Amino acid sequence: MQNLPPLPLIDGCLFIDNSMLELLITCPRALQYNKLHQRIAAADKPSLSFGSAIHKALEYRYAECVEADPYCEEGQIQVLTKYFESAPAPVDDWRNLNWAVELIKKYNERYRLEPFNVLKTPNDRPLVELSFAIELYRHIVEGLGDVPAATVMYTGRIDLPVQWDNMLFVLDHKTTSMLGSQFFERAAMSAQQRGYCWAFEKLTGQKVNGYCINAIRTKEPPQYIFNSEKAAPKGQSPDKWWAESFQREKFFTTPAAIEEWRQNTIELCEEFFWHYSRGVMPMKTAWCCQFGRCQYYDVCTLPAESRGTMLESGLYTNNVWSPLREPSQAKQ
Repeated sequence: MQNLPPLPLIDGCLFIDNSMLELLITCPRALQYNKLHQRIAAADKPSLSFGSAIHKALEYRYAECVEADPYCEEGQIQVLTKYFESAPAPVDDWRNLNWAVELIKKYNERYRLEPFNVLKTPNDRPLVELSFAIELYRHIVEGLGDVPAATVMYTGRIDLPVQWDNMLFVLDHKTTSMLGSQFFERAAMSAQQRGYCWAFEKLTGQKVNGYCINAIRTKEPPQYIFNSEKAAPKGQSPDKWWAESFQREKFFTTPAAIEEWRQNTIELCEEFFWHYSRGVMPMKTAWCCQFGRCQYYDVCTLPAESRGTMLESGLYTNNVWSPLREPSQAKQ
């Protein structure tokens, strides 16, 4: 594992996304395994799989709903059913088809009428799950003149651009097990959301006023929610539980903040190229066990000469995911 693989360039372009940038910030070694060796854990995390299912159901609602059927709820349930048929939940995990259907039904009850209008394409189709790849900058190596060593393309997928109170927002669905002040404090500093605002402005030429986090709590409810024999904590009723499970918050941005995001992102990319030019993507250990164990924990705990064997074992599979590719296409 001493030699780094070639850069995954396509026609001289390096495609980056938010997940790559987050890996660079937390641990360049994890980025090496994920993006250069292109290996990820073979076992899906139930939380990520469940979040993908909810995203697909919401995509269907906002793409297919019509005035006569504003939720397309039966269609959403069909989407969820098909998803869990192809990616069943672990037998002992609550994040299964039944819970996904219950969550979507409660979401539709909570948001019977939306305070915004979904933007549409020139063909009058809802602008939902908008994939993009936009040139961020050109990486130049000293001594090569003006010939770029790589054109860096920023990629992603915008869930839902909307018009809200005569302003333009990029709305992003976020599933999470925990909500609260820290969740939205992190959202307020989200580089991903500022990046999506930048991308939408580049794509459309329209000024974006900010972004909205559409937060959905996926945590299993307390037993008393469905069992009247269980004692409920003071003030905690089923209605309150569900009301707290769906929260939205808008964040306004400015041209200066978006430009700062662009500059920061370029500097992060330059940091990546600097590490790569030295042939070493350093290991950072502060995040090894912050939110459960890193998927590469077992690799990194091995002696250096054994890590390649572990990474190529059946415990890991090829990483072919891309925001430019449909999820079904990304599976092997």
